[in-house]
Amino acid sequence: MSKIKKQYFLPVLAAVFFFLAVFCWKLQEHRPVRQENTAYLSEEYIEGKYLDSDAFSDVKCFPLAKTTEEEPFAFEDSFGGARTYGGNRTHEGCDIMIQDNIRGSIPVVSVCDGTVTNLGWLELGGYRIGVTSDHEVYYYYAHLYRYDEMISEGDRVKAGQILGYAGDSGYGPEGTTGQFAVHLHFGIYQKNAEGEDVALNPYPLLKNLTNKISVSYTHLTLPTTSR
Repeated sequence: MSKIKKQYFLPVLAAVFFFLAVFCWKLQEHRPVRQENTAYLSEEYIEGKYLDSDAFSDVKCFPLAKTTEEEPFAFEDSFGGARTYGGNRTHEGCDIMIQDNIRGSIPVVSVCDGTVTNLGWLELGGYRIGVTSDHEVYYYYAHLYRYDEMISEGDRVKAGQILGYAGDSGYGPEGTTGQFAVHLHFGIYQKNAEGEDVALNPYPLLKNLTNKISVSYTHLTLPTTSR
């Protein structure tokens, strides 16, 4: 190799390595970052790992309140179960059954602070209310008997605030009741990297909240009408 070639070889090689380093750094800088609160919504995350996320740190109470010191409701892991009304589908929540099967006997409360972003009738969910938390998690309360009179869409609500009362509405045109036992369908949704809503299994969260059930003696006395 001539002296001239040797003279320029090392500076050129150094420049090449420098530009490669800059290119790799820029590539890493613009690579999509996985958001901590979604973790790309893996199966593990959906089934309960989400509890480790800061997005659920504001959840403070169970979605139903007791009206006595006794336990008036029960639930099990029904997430992902088969459903056939409206076509074959899977269950995107957890059903909390009301033991006395009386419409309006148990208050439904917000599990966290948030904003009422949906309120009204859905064929599948009956009278439902949706609350979006300050961490952009959507909590879905369905099959209500009625809403609390003070609740409107767009309202801010606090954890433990009464949203309505458990019932058996749904599976038909508005006002339909009696198609199933009185219960609260509780759902949790979070957006994935594409901005689509993905259902999370509420069962692990509900299990964690069984020691955070509030007692309400202030709810209105309602007609004791069963199914």
